[in-house]
Amino acid sequence: MAVAKKLAVIVWHMQSKAEDYARVRPALHAKKLRDLELRSG
Repeated sequence: MAVAKKLAVIVWHMQSKAEDYARVRPALHAKKLRDLELRSG
């Protein structure tokens, strides 16, 4: 239950401030975005 609450708080803060997750790895994020672009056409 504590993990679910922590995740909910993180998501709420990210959405309310329109921010990206602070601990994201830039290379991994770029790869995921590129894969998404390729799949969407």
